[in-house]
Amino acid sequence: MIAVGRLDDPKLANAIIGNEEADLVAVGRGMLRNPYWTLEAAKQLKKETKVPTQYSTGF
Repeated sequence: MIAVGRLDDPKLANAIIGNEEADLVAVGRGMLRNPYWTLEAAKQLKKETKVPTQYSTGF
């Protein structure tokens, strides 16, 4: 099941997955507004992220 609809808050999206209310959370609007949404979400949730070597020059 996919959860959709104004789930731009990373904590809310993570809670939905963690509570097994959905298997996937669609954050299309959040990604359109901010293409770095996933990186910022990881920072808010205190998750470690690694940038692949081939993309490191862009960061």
